[in-house]
Amino acid sequence: MGFPTTELSEGYIRTHTDGRRWKWRATKGVWQIQKAVFDDAAFTGATGPTGPTGSTGPQGATGATGSQGATGVTGSTGPTGPQGGTGATGATGPQGNAFVYSDFAAPQLLGLKGATGNTGATGPQGSTGSQGNTGTTGATGLTGPTGAAGADSTVAGPTGPTGSTGPTGSTGPTGPTGSAGSTGATGSTGSTGPQGAVGATFSMSGTTLNITT
Repeated sequence: MGFPTTELSEGYIRTHTDGRRWKWRATKGVWQIQKAVFDDAAFTGATGPTGPTGSTGPQGATGATGSQGATGVTGSTGPTGPQGGTGATGATGPQGNAFVYSDFAAPQLLGLKGATGNTGATGPQGSTGSQGNTGTTGATGLTGPTGAAGADSTVAGPTGPTGSTGPTGSTGPTGPTGSAGSTGATGSTGSTGPQGAVGATFSMSGTTLNITT
């Protein structure tokens, strides 16, 4: 071909005498045909044999997931099926224990208690008991001292002053308590109060107490 291969820039174009244009590929250091100016059989070589099939290229990347389709219309509700038959009756459970006082809380007991009846009339007063015995008399107090003698025993001297009163003797012990009087007769029984209101009816369901007023 006779083209120079030095001091050429990338993409330099040169036309051959046969009319074909060549481009310099500086990165590879070769000339590559750029474009034929005309198409003449005299300048066209024989078609070479078909080259071998190239190897299969790598698997392409998976495409992005498509957007969510619109939600379909909700179908109409189907008709109601026929009523199923009644199941067999279960076996009777064991007999529960009887209620005792401790099964109930205070508010529940108040709900079960009837109203308090009226107070009965007061019975008559019992008779007075007999008088107890009199206690013993206390001991006599001490005698006071004697007054001084007169100057002349033959002549009555003036009367001496009255001696001071001796101290009061201590109080004698209290006499024994008299026996208690007999108990008065028991008063007659008061009239019975009116019947209290009927208490609430209750029942147990599992661990729940049901009260019906």
